[in-house]
Amino acid sequence: MPLILRLCWIVLCFLGGLQLSFCYKWDFGALLNAAVGRETCSQHWTSFNLTNLEKALEARLFGQHLVVKFLPRLLNVHRNVPPKKALAIALHGSTGTGKTFVSQIVAEHVLRKGEESKYFHRFIAHRHFPLIGKDHIRHYKNQLRTWISGNVSRCPNSVFVFEEIEKFPEGLVDEIVPFLEPFAHIEGVDYRNAIFLFTTNLGKAEIAKEVLSHYRAGGEREELKAGVFDKFLSKYSYNEDGGFKYSALIEKHAIESHLPFLPLERQHIRKCIEVELHHLKEECAMSEDTIAAVADEIDYYDFGDGSPLDGLFAKHGCKKIKPKILYHC
Repeated sequence: MPLILRLCWIVLCFLGGLQLSFCYKWDFGALLNAAVGRETCSQHWTSFNLTNLEKALEARLFGQHLVVKFLPRLLNVHRNVPPKKALAIALHGSTGTGKTFVSQIVAEHVLRKGEESKYFHRFIAHRHFPLIGKDHIRHYKNQLRTWISGNVSRCPNSVFVFEEIEKFPEGLVDEIVPFLEPFAHIEGVDYRNAIFLFTTNLGKAEIAKEVLSHYRAGGEREELKAGVFDKFLSKYSYNEDGGFKYSALIEKHAIESHLPFLPLERQHIRKCIEVELHHLKEECAMSEDTIAAVADEIDYYDFGDGSPLDGLFAKHGCKKIKPKILYHC
């Protein structure tokens, strides 16, 4: 902030009868930026609220009790206990189960402007890294390293989301490893407050098999444990084609948790339909007939054994529900 403005601030404090120590404590520049809506990397713009995040996940995310339980804990420890390293979490599951949606919710609760924040960065393989070949990969690695170091140097609380990591060139995300090491500084930049999220379909079939086996054994959905999934998702991702294949991110255990997004059931699909109907209330009235009709049009897995599990799990989760609703309005 220009010296003349800072001096004016101190004079105003003094004339107002405030102690100089109070005036020095408060950053007038940050207060001014907040007042005019100018985003900065201050606590005002990058504060984390655990309670609000928990409430948002419980109210807006359906059928993912493991994510609702463990994701807030991981973020809370990272933001409220001095972190040893940047936080990295992999979100595994099939299409339409809520992975990208959760990354949006996280952004809303660690950055005041959410996805619109200049400290939020989403990478998509076909958009940011569309070309193949060693020369292109080398260029992308340099580019990715520059993007991350530059953005974290501007704001240590930056959030990075890597969408559909299975589509990333093999070896590219290894460039992230140094930023996830437990170092205080790398070339003068502290990365420990940054957050890295990876969404992926890797392991979706294995997640479904584990859930199916659990159900067939008479287990309840809420009895499924996160630890069961974490180990095999890490191992599976390391051996399958895609961005995590033979990755140092997994070899060095740089990713704190591999969280599973479970296949959604008909009851969860109905909740998604209700939410969309609420958003479309001016075009489509909420009714049980509409909810039931749309739910029936969703594709479900048929295991061919005549068991009660046939028709229970949706193949594509809550994806493409909106156009199906509009057909009935």
